[in-house]
Parts: sequence; structure tokens; C-alpha cells
Amino acid sequence: MGFRENQQKECISEEPWKETEARKLAKENVNESKTRQHKISAQTQYLEINKRVKRSIRKDTRNWINEQAKQAEEAERKGDIKELYNITRKFSQRKFRMNRPVKTKSGTFLITKKNN
Repeated sequence: MGFRENQQKECISEEPWKETEARKLAKENVNESKTRQHKISAQTQYLEINKRVKRSIRKDTRNWINEQAKQAEEAERKGDIKELYNITRKFSQRKFRMNRPVKTKSGTFLITKKNN
């Protein structure tokens, strides 16, 4: 069982995830510190790591949005409406369930998977 692992977002690169792990360790260090002086130094270290994590996530998100906007402009220039729609849907952050079977009122599925 254990803890649920975070799902990596496509807009965030690998580096902020590694920094997030370092931030977790720094937070544990703050919580486990025994003396006030050690706790203050651990807190300042944690704050610096936290700032770096937040900056890098904001930078990665900004770069990803700019890249997606360029792809949308290119798709619009080509006239590729499907690609433009998919990019726009990513920005809306609404979740769509694409592969759900349809039931009739009697409860039978209209679409069945055929076993080959």
C-alpha cells in the first residue's frame, strides 16, 4: 500500500521534482531539530529551498504555456482544428471521460468490445 505517489504534470520538468524531494528532507530536518539555534538554521535552509522550488515551477509552467501557445498558433495557421481544440482543452483544465460505454435504459451496453 504505502503513500500515493504524485502524478507528474506535463508542464513541470524533472528538476523541480528533485528539488521537492530536497524540500521534504529539509522540512523533516526542521521538525526533528532539538535546539532553537538548530531549528532557526534549518528553517532558513528550508525557506531558501522552498523559494527555489516555487521559482522553478513557475518558470517551467510559463515556458510550457508559451510552447503550447506557439503550437496552437502553428495549428491555426495550418488549419488543423483538431490539434487546436486539443491544446485549448488542456488550458481549460476540465476533465473529460472519453472511453465510457453507453448504456440503454434497460442497462445493456450499446458498444461492446469484441474478443478476437
